[in-house]
Amino acid sequence: MYAWHDFFLAQAGAAGVLPGLVFVGVPINLQKIVSDPRSGLAGRAAEALIRLVAVLTASVLVLVPGQGPGLLGAAVLVVGLAAWGWIVVLQLPRLREWGTVRADLRVSFVLRLVLGQVATLTLVIAGVAVLWVGPGGLYWLVASTLFSILAALADAWVLLVEINR
Repeated sequence: MYAWHDFFLAQAGAAGVLPGLVFVGVPINLQKIVSDPRSGLAGRAAEALIRLVAVLTASVLVLVPGQGPGLLGAAVLVVGLAAWGWIVVLQLPRLREWGTVRADLRVSFVLRLVLGQVATLTLVIAGVAVLWVGPGGLYWLVASTLFSILAALADAWVLLVEINR
């Protein structure tokens, strides 16, 4: 797993910095975020943080020396299941409100839900893949990292810019 060291070191650094975007966006627009609980904006901020913390945690776990694929796969699987569970808990109330979502926002709503699921489920798959095939399963963690960062950046964009339109 030494070949992955630099990649996950960079990922841990990036995932450690990116939550700052969310922490900047939330206080700037805090009144708008909390003014309408049905907007889902507070949940969106939480989803971004969950994804980024999951990437940070998984990246740090890969960097722990001396562990075998079994321990690493199990640890990544636990992180993935925890992140996926939290995302589902945050997204379920939004799904129940599908009928009230404005027609012009439905595409972005669906994209947000799908990207959130893809980002966390690929993390779960990464844990299983490392358990089954060893270090080659880490390629799934690369996919999860990319989807998680893209989804978190989209959420940060909404919290910083789109909220004011």
